[in-house]
Amino acid sequence: MRSTADCRQFRKLPFAGQLVVWAMRHWVRGCQLRIDVRKELARAFAEVGAARATVLLNAVMNAVVDGHRRPVEIRCPCHDEISQDEWLVLEIIARYKTNSEETLWLQLRNFLTPAGTRIVGQLLSELAVVLEDADLVVLHPLESPVSGKSESQWPATSSIH
Repeated sequence: MRSTADCRQFRKLPFAGQLVVWAMRHWVRGCQLRIDVRKELARAFAEVGAARATVLLNAVMNAVVDGHRRPVEIRCPCHDEISQDEWLVLEIIARYKTNSEETLWLQLRNFLTPAGTRIVGQLLSELAVVLEDADLVVLHPLESPVSGKSESQWPATSSIH
């Protein structure tokens, strides 16, 4: 089984996990630079047979922007370490069918309003189905979930630039 530290490295994620994190980071970077990146994201997801993922990811990111309670850490595309918030998104996608979904959605409430939690949770579930239909796996099956960790157990580093 991989260690939590291993799991949280971008390069150690399965391809689909890398794609989702890259897409979130690219979306944020596009907003920062005022560049429309939707065509680039659409091309990337279409190439892996998950074209609808672009619309869903865009909706997730817009809902996070509209419904956040605290700053959400989506890191710069050049960083190898996955942030706690990026990891939570991957966990929700990876475990949308399990009983832990409710627990993971509760964690969304740490940074989203109740309405934002419902919207983002539903959109992430839909995104999970689209990725699953394309046979894309965002987390290795043997990775232990880290959703039970409290915020104080996470590194306090900030890498947004």
